[in-house]
Amino acid sequence: MIRRPVEHDPAEERTNWQILRWRMNVHRVTPQRLAEYAEYPIWRIERGLRGQPATLTDEFLRHCVSLFGLTSGRNEGSESASDSLTRAECIDLLKPPKAMPPQQVDFWKNPDILNDD
Repeated sequence: MIRRPVEHDPAEERTNWQILRWRMNVHRVTPQRLAEYAEYPIWRIERGLRGQPATLTDEFLRHCVSLFGLTSGRNEGSESASDSLTRAECIDLLKPPKAMPPQQVDFWKNPDILNDD
C-alpha cells in the first residue's frame, strides 16, 4: 500500500512555521540542531522558516514538542508523552502562551487595599 502525504492548507502551514520559528527563538534552537534532533531535512526547515511552501509532518511536530520540553495535560502510560499527540495538540503546545488578563484585585485576598496610607 502506498502512503501519500496528507495535504494541509498552505496558509495554515505558513502559520505553523511561524509558530515553530517563535518557539525556536525562545529556546535558542538553530535549524541545524532541530534538523539533527528531529531527523528532518535541513533544507525543508530553512525553507519553511523563510515562509516558502514546506510540509510539516506529524512526526516532525512530535519531535519539536519533545525537543522543547512541552507537555500535554493528558496522563500517559508507559509510552512517550509526545508519541500519542495529534497534530492539533502539537500545534497547540507549540503556540505562544496567551497574554495574561490584567490582574484584578480581590478584596478578600488583599486586605492591604483598606489601608489609606
